[in-house]
This record gives sequence, structure tokens and C-alpha cells, in this order.
Amino acid sequence: MNLKKVLIGLVALMSAGLTFSFSEINAHQAQAATSDGTITMRSGGALVYDKNGKPLSSYPGAGTYLEKAHLEEGATVDYYGKPKYMNWYHRNTNKKAVFYNIGKGGYVLGYNVASLDDKGTLSVYCNSYVYDKNGKRLKKYQGSKSNTLIRKGTAVNYVGKLNEMPNADTNLPKFYYFNTGNQPTADKMLWPSYRTVKGKQYYNIGNGGYIKAINIGYINGKNLKASEATVVIGKPWRKDTGKYYVWKKNGDGMKLTKNTFSFKPGQKVVVDREYQVGRTYWRVKGTENYIFGPDIKTFPLQYPRY
Repeated sequence: MNLKKVLIGLVALMSAGLTFSFSEINAHQAQAATSDGTITMRSGGALVYDKNGKPLSSYPGAGTYLEKAHLEEGATVDYYGKPKYMNWYHRNTNKKAVFYNIGKGGYVLGYNVASLDDKGTLSVYCNSYVYDKNGKRLKKYQGSKSNTLIRKGTAVNYVGKLNEMPNADTNLPKFYYFNTGNQPTADKMLWPSYRTVKGKQYYNIGNGGYIKAINIGYINGKNLKASEATVVIGKPWRKDTGKYYVWKKNGDGMKLTKNTFSFKPGQKVVVDREYQVGRTYWRVKGTENYIFGPDIKTFPLQYPRY
């Protein structure tokens, strides 16, 4: 009888142990399936990709665009885990990009995120280091060296006040966006507070970290503008004369003049207006003289207003 009791006790302990193990597994699976937050799609919406960075033909709850699964502008979905830097099959070429895992085998490009966790959001468009409030690169951020580099395509929450002013063309902040995303229809310009260190602007991203404003493409899903920007001159578009001609505004159009700029290829020029009439034209800061777009080799990430 005693032996029988011992055997029964051992079986009970083994059963309890197995039950505990399965409970741990179930708890881990439940935790893995828990959302880390939400992301909202910006203008144009977002295609849904698989784990290999290829567009899906369908995805639960998504519509379709050109026979590919597509989430509409303003759609909000859960995401799981940290942003993932992975292959992106784009225009028949393989690239690398940041994606957010939205579950059920779906991923969306970080570039398409307007809002992260329903908070003020910066869209990083150039690989960016994290700095302290004095503009010095951090060796660690949030406890890790790897966090000191934020890859392009990542959505980051900013900390601080969101300022606003009427849509005007004077006394502009260094960086801003239009409340409608479009200058002609906007009645306000908005911008998160930034910190200026040695002439460079930084956004506060919390936990003692700051990121350069020059590396941000969108804020809260709206295209970021700049009061002024730098362009790099290329070879003259006019091959016959080899000169850079001055253009002037003429009503709603542009007029070519006989005057020329004394530019050289590779020269950097500060501009404060960008105007489009078929091609682009860029006003040299402090003048009424415009550079013809084809004379420019490198354009800024943030365009000035027109």
C-alpha cells in the first residue's frame, strides 16, 4: 500500500510539472501575440508585404490597389515587436527598409506610418544618430549602443509642445508643416518645439535623446517644410552656352532672363522658395532670382514654401 501511495504521488507530481510547463508555454504564446501599440497610415495608405518584403495580394481587413493588399490612409492597426530592417522587393530590385509587423503574416513600410501609438510622430528619412541636449552623440541610448542609430523609415515619437501660427510667408520657423498637408488649402503652420545647437535643430525624442531635424521627412503624416534649404549645383543645363541663367517670376509663370549666375558645379547655394511650373525653380535666399531645377544636382529633403 505504501508503495502504491508513493507511485500515485510521483504521478501526481509529474502531472503537476507537465501542467506547469504547458501553462508557461501558453503564457509565452499569449504574451508574444500581445500588441506593442498601434500605427496609423499616412496619405496614400500602405501596401502590405510578407516577411520577405514582397507585396501580398490579400490581407485580412485590407483593400486592394493594383491587385495588391492595401491599407487606406488613416487606417489604424496593431504592431508587434520592434521595427524590423529587412529585404524590400521594390520595382524589381531588392533593397533594405524598415518594416512594422502587423500580425497575420503582414508587414508595412515604416515610411507609410503617420502616427505611432497615437502620439506626435517623426518619420525618419535619413539614417540618424541620437544626440544629447548639447548636440553630442550618445554612446548608449535607452541602455543600448544599438539604439544610438535610428534607421531611415523608422517612426519615432517626439516630446514637447506642438506650436502653430497662421499660414504666412514671413517670420517662419526653421521647420514646419501645413495643417492640411498642402500650402494652398492650409490655414495654419505647425511645428514641434526644437532645440538649436550651433545652428542645427534637434527634436527631443525622450529619455535624454535628440535627433536632427534635417533628417526628418514627415511629422504627424504631413510633409516637413523648411524656411530655407541648401541645394548643390550640377552641370549647366544649357550645354550650348555652359551658363547658369537667372529666372524671374512672371505672374503665375517663370521668365528666362539674359542674366547669369556665377556658379560652379558642386557649389552649395541656400534657397528660400521653391516654385513649380512644369519644372522646379529655386529662389536664391535674399533675392528674387531663381535657379532652374535642371541646373541642380542635389535637392534638399525638406523643400521651402513657394
